[in-house]
Amino acid sequence: MATEISPQTTSPSAPETAVDSANGIPKTVPKPRLYLEPLTTEKHLEAFHELWTYEETLIWFPFPVKKDVSESREFLEKILPNEENPDIEKFALMLFPTGSQAQGEGEGQKGEMVGFVGTNRYKEQGMEVGYVINRRYWGMGYATEGLRLFLDMYWELPQRKYINRLVGKTSPGNVASQNILVKCGARKGETLKDATERWVDGGRKSDLICWFLDRPGLREENIGDGRMEREREARRVVLERIEEGGKGSE
Repeated sequence: MATEISPQTTSPSAPETAVDSANGIPKTVPKPRLYLEPLTTEKHLEAFHELWTYEETLIWFPFPVKKDVSESREFLEKILPNEENPDIEKFALMLFPTGSQAQGEGEGQKGEMVGFVGTNRYKEQGMEVGYVINRRYWGMGYATEGLRLFLDMYWELPQRKYINRLVGKTSPGNVASQNILVKCGARKGETLKDATERWVDGGRKSDLICWFLDRPGLREENIGDGRMEREREARRVVLERIEEGGKGSE
């Protein structure tokens, strides 16, 4: 089930300064520009549809642009938590209503959805995490800020305490997405051969690089209290449940 979370809010009069703990000197820090909101068909369908209307966005995906809103609705319903895939979260990335920067061309309107972020599915490498930013907002740091915001929230979810790492997967040529993951603390893992397809290449197979995002304070080689083993067992149970569900739908 998706977790209901109240949007993080910032007072319009909140100060934009913090104190440097080393010398006590105030320093300017940016206000957060985004907050998370559970992604739904009722509120976010139009903005969600726009994400899939830019060919530049879809060069790394196995499908082309969505033809209409009804096609996007069907896709959105498939990627939200459901009976076959209940252990995931999906959140819209929303601009704060008060804003934290001057609104200019390409910067969107206050309170607007600029993309989404969330977990996708269990695979052998772990729970997958992904994000998509509207083409109009590329180059503004929203993907990095949004992924960090999601990770901070995700590691605090009681029902996800058994998960010690997430995995982002990128095509070898998707350097921009790789940089986002590295900025968020990801470490490079294995390369999966011929693991996906790209519609721009006529469905030709493409590799995927795994990027692991560890729970803060935990690394697999340093865990000695059984938590990684519990994660593996939980992953096995979920994968078995998914396989059983697939058999029932054949």
